[in-house]
Amino acid sequence: MIATATSQRTLLVLHTGGTIGMRPGPRGFTPSRGALLETIAATPQLHDPAVPVGEREGRPSFTTPPFATGARVRYEVLEYDPLLDSANLELSHWARFAEELGRFHDLYDGFVVLHGTDTMAFTASALSFMLEGLAKPVVLTGSQIPLVRLRNDALDNFLGALGLAALYPIPEVTLYFHHTLLRGTRASQHAASRLDAFD
Repeated sequence: MIATATSQRTLLVLHTGGTIGMRPGPRGFTPSRGALLETIAATPQLHDPAVPVGEREGRPSFTTPPFATGARVRYEVLEYDPLLDSANLELSHWARFAEELGRFHDLYDGFVVLHGTDTMAFTASALSFMLEGLAKPVVLTGSQIPLVRLRNDALDNFLGALGLAALYPIPEVTLYFHHTLLRGTRASQHAASRLDAFD
């Protein structure tokens, strides 16, 4: 059942790192705390400029324009410090993701995990088994091109993940990338730089 205009849907976004939140620097694009939040606030598809940016317990809160159903999505962003390079993730990082998703499970309707592409499929699979008793959607996504770039895949991936996590009651870990939703236990990366990197 798809959430309708009368539904109040709230999400938590874990911004763990990855290309999606990078900004240009002297040596090319690099992870930068706050860059993603600034870009979200300035992107009308991700935050309705008529709605003030909110905050709860240090987590900035954004509101989308209405989706096709008429429903809006309010989401808070928990930004990691430091942002993580997904190529260097270990079991301890997966445990941290699982612990935080469990801690916030009852406070939100769903979750989006922004993640680097190098190990996103491994994280999706690990979380699928670690989050025993999961009753809400957890959607992993990221991008090959940063959101700050004029032409990017980040906007579509992020909006798609927000819509799926908020409007569709799929109580499992999934991975959304390039118009495709994959089960977390079945996703694999088949290309390092193509926009359709997962299958």
